[in-house]
Amino acid sequence: MHRISLMFIILLTAQVATAQQYTVTDLGTLGGIGSTARDINESGQVTGWSTNGSQEHAFLYSDGYMRDLGTLPGGNHSAGYGISGGKAHGKGNIFQQRHVYVTGDANLETCHTTLCGPNHAFLWKDGYMQDLGLLPGGSDSHGLAVNRAGQVTGEAAVSTPEGGRSHAFLYSNGQMRDLGLLPGGSYSEGFDINDGEIGDDNKKDGEHSDSEENVQITGFAETASGWGHAFIYSNGTMRDLGTLPGGRASAGYAINQFGEVTGTSDDSAGSSRAFLYDKDGMHDLGTLPGTDWSIGSGINRYGHVVGHTYKYPYEFRAFIYRDTIMQDLNDLIPLDSGWRIDQAQGINDRGEIIGTGERNGVSRQILLTPICNRDSHRGKECDEQNGNKHIEFPNNGFRKP
Repeated sequence: MHRISLMFIILLTAQVATAQQYTVTDLGTLGGIGSTARDINESGQVTGWSTNGSQEHAFLYSDGYMRDLGTLPGGNHSAGYGISGGKAHGKGNIFQQRHVYVTGDANLETCHTTLCGPNHAFLWKDGYMQDLGLLPGGSDSHGLAVNRAGQVTGEAAVSTPEGGRSHAFLYSNGQMRDLGLLPGGSYSEGFDINDGEIGDDNKKDGEHSDSEENVQITGFAETASGWGHAFIYSNGTMRDLGTLPGGRASAGYAINQFGEVTGTSDDSAGSSRAFLYDKDGMHDLGTLPGTDWSIGSGINRYGHVVGHTYKYPYEFRAFIYRDTIMQDLNDLIPLDSGWRIDQAQGINDRGEIIGTGERNGVSRQILLTPICNRDSHRGKECDEQNGNKHIEFPNNGFRKP
């Protein structure tokens, strides 16, 4: 028995030693006391919002610098929720420069709180913040995600006989389109949008579909039962993804190029659990040991999911779910870093992760960067930097090879 236990410890130690490791970078602020990071693109650029004097402004973090994106005319508050575009891989070591798109919301009237309105969704590109307007009869809109074609999803108020409710929208080709509702429901919200689904036979690094018809959106929408469910919208249809067995509510927070979704769903015990939805259905990703519930916040093309788990009354722990295993991100950073990683918000295809960490009792927004080694999940770019032959990533445990 002692021999088996010792062997288990040796194997566990070896597994941890070869796991992907990360460095931690503090994203800083726009000069105020705090910031919030919400999304990361394929170039490692980040958006969110940060205090700038007495107000919060949307920012673009790029090459170690946080840039203030300003506000819409007449307003003094803005927040960035989604980012896409930037540098893209070309042939060899040549990079092609693409537009950087940021979406979010901004108010139209100067005020002394961050809650005053009206607020309009915006699309920022090339230094200019464009007002995306409203759905018919509505008074507010909020852009929550953008793809590399500059198409935006989010939620916008509409006028109904019962009063103002929010509907998910798609902004494309200069128009905001109402995505509608699930049968029997009265509200919906779009949380993420991909560049267009690609099939299992087209898994080349960096490949996307630019067809507008293939664009997919995930979020949540009310059902006839009154509970909200995660959905996928594509080709004019909103499809209910259901819940984990025995659950009543769910929400889809992120979607990748294969139409795989992560988010959260309650289960038969009423606990919230992170899930991965793929062509085989919705899978419970579990929790980290000693925690009660979990949320999946981001997913990349390889099916790697990031998020956080929680234990009452206040214990957050960030995780990455990869190759059917959930790992505590605190176990994957240097022991002497001084950081505690509480939440992970997003992950790109290079494996870079944004989230919230705490050091010396101060909460900060952080970027986790994979350290290149033979076991790195950064892929071709990381291997080429080290002069190694590129080895394809292993398939996600739920995806068929």
